[in-house]
Amino acid sequence: MEFGRESASGYSERTKSHIFGVQAALQLKRGSLPVIKKIINKNNKSSVVKNKAVQIALVLGVIVSVGLWWGHEDAISPVETVAADTPQPDSAVSAPNDTPPAVRSGASATYSDRASDEMVALSAGLRDKYLTTITHAKIQVHVLEKMMDLLKSVYGADWPSHMEELIRLTFPEWAEALLLRFQNLQAYYEWSKDARFDLAAMSDQDRRQTMWERRKALFGDDALIIWQGQLRTEQMQDVVKSLNEATSMPLAEKMDTYFSQLQSIYQDEAPAAISRHRQEVMDHFLTVDAVQQNLHGLSADARHQHLRQLREKVGLDNDALNRWDQLDAERDQRWLKGKDYMQKRNKLAQTLVGAALDDKLQSLQNSEFGEEADIIRNEEASGYFRYEGEQQYGIN
Repeated sequence: MEFGRESASGYSERTKSHIFGVQAALQLKRGSLPVIKKIINKNNKSSVVKNKAVQIALVLGVIVSVGLWWGHEDAISPVETVAADTPQPDSAVSAPNDTPPAVRSGASATYSDRASDEMVALSAGLRDKYLTTITHAKIQVHVLEKMMDLLKSVYGADWPSHMEELIRLTFPEWAEALLLRFQNLQAYYEWSKDARFDLAAMSDQDRRQTMWERRKALFGDDALIIWQGQLRTEQMQDVVKSLNEATSMPLAEKMDTYFSQLQSIYQDEAPAAISRHRQEVMDHFLTVDAVQQNLHGLSADARHQHLRQLREKVGLDNDALNRWDQLDAERDQRWLKGKDYMQKRNKLAQTLVGAALDDKLQSLQNSEFGEEADIIRNEEASGYFRYEGEQQYGIN
């Protein structure tokens, strides 16, 4: 579930005030202060804002919500985003044994009492959303990055000095583990920044090895959980590379190998991953040069059978399969016409030049492509000839 979409009736009083604050934040973004007053007056009638402290939290919710909805996003993180309702994996991280008992038990009343109003407002939704999954290493990093973004939106460059307070207030039972995770995460970001030019100069294999060595040095085995998405991407790149090198392997065997490797990499998540990314799964296979070589070497009927088999493997139903069959036929006809056009065009270019050639080409393009003739002319004027290369079966 996304933050802010839950029903207010399912939250604590503090979190409810934050949700009302989102309403006011939307109006603040639009510059409508009178509407904000109406929202506050309306909610003053409910138990959510009957006490003064919660009224303050409501106003602070406006400030925080602006940062939450429109805050600056940093550069893309190496951590794959995880939904809050992701089931807790077996590899969940346990609290360190040396964590103080008071912290592990969640006894942070004194810390909460002296927490700033801003920290209370920032913390309001994070605990409700992530408490049941905070034991997972990837969730921990995801939450830390959200905290950093929230703090930057409120405190700007001074955000690091408030990080410990927000961590201890939001997840007291995990404070020590999260603080250590935060320190290692910052160390990794600094190393990545300092080493970026050296990494760019390395081969793909050396860069991978160097980055994984650094991740494991800082995060241990948790690195494989935190960067699971990156690991899977690299493994799939290796699969594609091996298929591309297997020029003598029959197409059916390539397809079986591809899906077998998908299953091995994603394991129990494979069916769901394929279902969510059917097009990407098909495209990654069909854009392998060796696969296209196989397809070009088949008869039209055999090619149709293999393409249909690929689409069946990703779970398309009969209606979708039939639509793909029709699209394949249309694409084949378009390429036959395009290849015929290129032959005629090249023949004209061998005998004509200048205005005479332009006139003949315009006439040829109009007769071959009709309403698309202008598009073809503009493409060729820019140096692009769409039918000069080979058709990629299943792709175009």
